[in-house]
Amino acid sequence: MNYEIIIQNSLNPDGEIEFQQLALLAKSMRKIAEGALHLRLNGLSVQKGKNRHSLDQALRIHLKSIGKGSSVLNVSSKPFRETLTEVQLDLFRQESQDTIPDHTPVSLFIETLTTALDEKASKEYLDKPLLQELTRFKSVFGSEKEVITFQNQGSLPPLSITKKSFHSIKVLEDALPEPERVYLVGQLESLHYTTSKVIIRMENSTIEGIIPDSLDKLEIAGYWGMKVSVYGVQHHRASKKAVVEIEKISIADESDSYFGRRIEQLSIEQQIAEQLLAGKYRNPIALVAGQWPGDESIEELIGMIKE
Repeated sequence: MNYEIIIQNSLNPDGEIEFQQLALLAKSMRKIAEGALHLRLNGLSVQKGKNRHSLDQALRIHLKSIGKGSSVLNVSSKPFRETLTEVQLDLFRQESQDTIPDHTPVSLFIETLTTALDEKASKEYLDKPLLQELTRFKSVFGSEKEVITFQNQGSLPPLSITKKSFHSIKVLEDALPEPERVYLVGQLESLHYTTSKVIIRMENSTIEGIIPDSLDKLEIAGYWGMKVSVYGVQHHRASKKAVVEIEKISIADESDSYFGRRIEQLSIEQQIAEQLLAGKYRNPIALVAGQWPGDESIEELIGMIKE
């Protein structure tokens, strides 16, 4: 499928683009499309280890030409239904992600960026690392006045952005906690469409667990319906959903039930960012009040108030 990337108000002459800017644009689009694809395939936008060859092939974007009238980059990429394996496409269908096979790396990039910028859009497929990657895209711009527009031949509405567009994405990213180590105890339940994800049902809540390739999925399948102890890293999405990347899992005993817990405490900085995102508390003193004494020093609190 063919797309146009139009760069207006550029410091370069019409029909030209500086090599460094072209390299940053190509790298950033690829990284965002890759993260968005991993998030849908594996539950996390960051993948440990090297990509499979089929994924590298699926994420290719080709520059076809540079047109005049501003600087117009004509690019193309293939739909995922033509480049991903049948096993991966089955996963999309079973998770009701029916539109993914029709996406290309470019359209997935555009959709991810549009979702992050739209306050009303679902944020289910945005996690902290992907939001950080989106924020880094602003380095592509050569100046504050530059405008970059992404469009194709009618199937997607044009998306125009400037360097200032990324402020709201930064606020969204700041509101999410960093990944954190957790120890959970609960009943392990399977998801019928995949062997890579499970449900951990605790006393008052449930959380999705992601099983990496380094763990034996057949061994874990023997724990279905049993009470287990889970060690791992909890990751947060912008939809407020959390998932746990499982590092170790075993049958739980009584002492595990006492110590097992889920960490949910947000720092003061994250609470402030979350309230700013919701349009509340323009004065951060309103959030700092009543929160001290805590782990923060007086100097840190004064610094937050000044900011």
